[in-house]
Amino acid sequence: VNRGQISRIFTLTNRGSFDNQGRLDDYGFITNTSGAEFVVAEGGTVEAGPFGFGEYRDFGGITQVDGRLQANLIQLQGAWLKGHGTLVGPVALVGAEVAPDVGTGLTIDGSVTGNATFYITWSGAGLHSRLNVTGDLALQPGMVYFVLSPDGYVPQAGDRVQWLSVGGFAQGLDALPYHAGLDAEVRRRHQ
Repeated sequence: VNRGQISRIFTLTNRGSFDNQGRLDDYGFITNTSGAEFVVAEGGTVEAGPFGFGEYRDFGGITQVDGRLQANLIQLQGAWLKGHGTLVGPVALVGAEVAPDVGTGLTIDGSVTGNATFYITWSGAGLHSRLNVTGDLALQPGMVYFVLSPDGYVPQAGDRVQWLSVGGFAQGLDALPYHAGLDAEVRRRHQ
């Protein structure tokens, strides 16, 4: 747990659990490995490459952003992205799973490319997950699952969900298949 400030040069690799509640500046690469969890807590800031280089990379772990994660490239390969914070920079999704929180959801201040499975939760009073992209969105085949939260909310006929907003050009949304309901393992990972 970091509650203060860390400044590093070179590479930071997380193989377990890292909870950033303060500020982390890394002038190289930040890598989250398979099975590891990297958390940017509410009010926390992580910046990879504040001087024009540096990346955040997650290869099969969990990245939870409730604060601010900024990098010159954010690459999520086989990773699980969740939370209600802001990612700043271009985001490359390669077989990623994206689960924005209900309410404000995740904001990506930049462009998004690649393929992913999106998990959108419907909760009581018609609240739902949101993904806000300020730049362009170019998706390759992926999927969208609508998950009913355990609070018992059941969508009614005619209910609509605007789970995605894109500030720039959007490509590939027509090819996304939409599904309702999930198996027990996916529900457990999502919550």
